Amino acid sequence: GRTMKQRIRIPQSSYADILNCGEAITFLAQRTKYSPVALSPALATYFTRITIVNPTLNERVTLDLNLKYEDLRSGRYAEIVGMGILEIKHEKGCCSAIKDILLSMRLNPFKVSKYCIGTALTVNGIKSNRMKEKLRTIEKRIGYNRINIYENTANVQH
Repeated sequence: GRTMKQRIRIPQSSYADILNCGEAITFLAQRTKYSPVALSPALATYFTRITIVNPTLNERVTLDLNLKYEDLRSGRYAEIVGMGILEIKHEKGCCSAIKDILLSMRLNPFKVSKYCIGTALTVNGIKSNRMKEKLRTIEKRIGYNRINIYENTANVQH
């Protein structure tokens, strides 16, 4: 099925403290069972996105590169060097030229969540057994020693 997302734009100055943004508090209160006071930012995900659109086939391809993650609570930071995440969105039942090209290059689909990867890499003590296989697959595809983890972001550029 298709995910129906609801979003609002909040000022960047409110990212670290959503309680200073009335619109964000109202949005969260209307759409979640959790009190906005109980919520806090946990993970920052940084990446460069390239989007390619084929209006004829009603297809959109996004490529996320330079993946970097920061645990906003501990300051732990991770980056994955040399990996991109490609997502293809198209009408159900339609063919995808890019998918056919990737399959011909033996680049088979691999479902992964940027959020889950970032959490597994940066949050100490979290149960990440479900992600270990995915992380091993990523290492096999891009090469070993391409995932760098730092205990703080003092010397890291975003």
